[in-house]
Amino acid sequence: MNSLFELEQEKKDRRRKNGLKGHTNEWKGFIDIELTEQDKAMLADWKPEKKPDLMVMLQEAMEGNYKLSLSPDKLHNCVIATLTGREGCGENEGYSLNARGPDVPGALLALYYKQVCLCEGKAWLVAGNAFKPEQKKWG
Repeated sequence: MNSLFELEQEKKDRRRKNGLKGHTNEWKGFIDIELTEQDKAMLADWKPEKKPDLMVMLQEAMEGNYKLSLSPDKLHNCVIATLTGREGCGENEGYSLNARGPDVPGALLALYYKQVCLCEGKAWLVAGNAFKPEQKKWG
């Protein structure tokens, strides 16, 4: 008899192999968009009344069928916000774009800056380079 873990793993393996609705669900990698010193200064100088509404940003991401993830990076004492393009996200489909910040709002603002200001809401590859984790050493 299979354990619950084994059944879930088999289900995941079938999804990866077969895809959903003819879609391959292939994760293509991260898009590396590094902020310049000028970009970082712009983020630091955003006044509260001029900062984008984070709830609007989250709503737009969900409506665009993006997956949003937040995770702590204890090694670097920061938070990582990641958008992953899912089916229907055009050229961003299968790619992940992330940003770091000192806290959740800071990470979300940095991600918003990359998505809206640097990429102008379009394909992330225009502003960055794609890579998979095994191709680049984190540090």
